[in-house]
Amino acid sequence: MSKQGSTSASFGLPEDIYGHAKRLEWIRAHLRAGDRILEIGCGTGYMIVLPLLLAGWDVLGVDRDEASIRYGQDLLAARNLEPQRLKCMDGADLQDSFDVVILSEVLEHLSDTAIAAVLSTAHRLLNPGGRLLVTVPNGWGAFEMEMFLWQRMGLGWLLATTRFDRVVCAVKRLLAGGSIGYDHPSSLDCSPHCQRFTLRSITHLINDAGFHVVERTGTVMVAGPLSNLLLTGVLSVMRANAYLGSVFPAIASGFMLCAQQAEDGQGGHS
Repeated sequence: MSKQGSTSASFGLPEDIYGHAKRLEWIRAHLRAGDRILEIGCGTGYMIVLPLLLAGWDVLGVDRDEASIRYGQDLLAARNLEPQRLKCMDGADLQDSFDVVILSEVLEHLSDTAIAAVLSTAHRLLNPGGRLLVTVPNGWGAFEMEMFLWQRMGLGWLLATTRFDRVVCAVKRLLAGGSIGYDHPSSLDCSPHCQRFTLRSITHLINDAGFHVVERTGTVMVAGPLSNLLLTGVLSVMRANAYLGSVFPAIASGFMLCAQQAEDGQGGHS
């Protein structure tokens, strides 16, 4: 495998409680020198396309949200990168072929019909021996629980109204002495989650779409807006969080799966 971008730090992406830097490093570990990479549902490209481009990879990102693509193209142009590495289009309209297709935090937003279509598109666009890299949240994990408390139960509103969130951020900046968040959004599209995956169900879904899951692991143990507010920037906690996500993938806050096109009769993980 290529040595391009050998660590998360080399991408310039700081770690947070969600494990974004861990996810990026996991993706990099599945890339090979000379790979042509496609991210479907890239959003602004800030989390994956941009750091991969900066590290020298041949990558294209597509998304149907025009506002996110325009935002991302401005980010690329500001770094003297080709803005057209991000395109507002449906991946199904592509006629090229790729060695790697990335679906990161996408499938949970789609209907069953749309998931079948996007996995079919990925299968068609991949070169023989190519890899499909998928990340999704655990539909029954800590992230979804925190989002329920934060949005549905009004915890986020309460903390913002009392300005408790500002106090916490100020204390963390004082103690951490560095970044405790990201400068740009990953997407401007606020579409809700339509799916609740378990590690078993997402594995079956990918296998049933004509792929063979060859690796699966967890992201982090806890994640969400409350964890982010309290714990992002606390290095020891973030390291332990990422470690536990790998040790106990089935109950992690998110899953990461690598798959290849299945040969006839070839099964996958159950």
